[in-house]
Amino acid sequence: MTPGRPLWNPPCTARSEALGESAAGTAPPERRWLVIEQPGAWGHGALRESDLPLDIAEELAARAEARGMRLQLVRRRLGRTDPDARRVAMLACVEPGNRYLEEVEIGDPRDLLDLDLDAFAAGTPTGAGRLLDRPRWLVCTHGTKDPCCSKRGLPVLGRLRSVVGDRSWHSAHLGGDRFAANVAVLPLGLVFARVPADAVEELVEEVDAGRLPLELLRGRGGWPKAAQVAELAVRRAEDLRDADAVTPVDVTADDGDHVVTLRAPNGLVTVRLHHAPTGTLRPVSCRADEETDPGAWTVLSVSGAA
Repeated sequence: MTPGRPLWNPPCTARSEALGESAAGTAPPERRWLVIEQPGAWGHGALRESDLPLDIAEELAARAEARGMRLQLVRRRLGRTDPDARRVAMLACVEPGNRYLEEVEIGDPRDLLDLDLDAFAAGTPTGAGRLLDRPRWLVCTHGTKDPCCSKRGLPVLGRLRSVVGDRSWHSAHLGGDRFAANVAVLPLGLVFARVPADAVEELVEEVDAGRLPLELLRGRGGWPKAAQVAELAVRRAEDLRDADAVTPVDVTADDGDHVVTLRAPNGLVTVRLHHAPTGTLRPVSCRADEETDPGAWTVLSVSGAA
């Protein structure tokens, strides 16, 4: 659906909340995020509908896809600015045990094509920039993608700016429009859903202290959906909020189910899950062409002591 066509009413966020839909397991699974600062306005498609020259956008997208990276647009402010303004690229590795965030200053947009994405894909800083010692907060405010994202995201970003200052960014689509306001924290790989503006201070405090606000957590990037769901299930069952308390180790398929092995405080835990349709259609985005059934996860069994 194009931005000019009618939107769903009630909006996707309200429909999702009314259904009690869980956001667990919906964090991006990529372990490398190529985050590009792109000033100016974005269209529905963000990267290809921005002021970035289309040939550069297409080449960046192709390179990122070939290396299994997530390409994420951010900007400091809304509205049009000088398309030739200096910008930064942030290379976030969210891989457990190898998390880092490198910031590279970019002069000309074509300098983006000089980024050493092969080194980044291998989990190594490129050496072209500086390693950041504090996380960056991305809030989806991509209203041309889905109005729920700007309506709910902008107040959250405003509060974040008062807490973490310029470490917070407007972000393009983070997935899960219906879970707005969506917030990602890099390089921790944390993605939060339905964040209310009045919870921002506590959210930052908890994350800075190495604790995970489980009520808002969609999952941790860098793992398949099943592993994210299993981790949250184990954490919520025992209220394990320490960021390092539970870590996925392996994910396998078994007769249509997903089997996830996790390391917990008392040893290994095995979680068996199944994903199936819910039987209820809903718009997954306010600009979706039709209602769909995204399905839901069911935890079938948990064995081992968390």
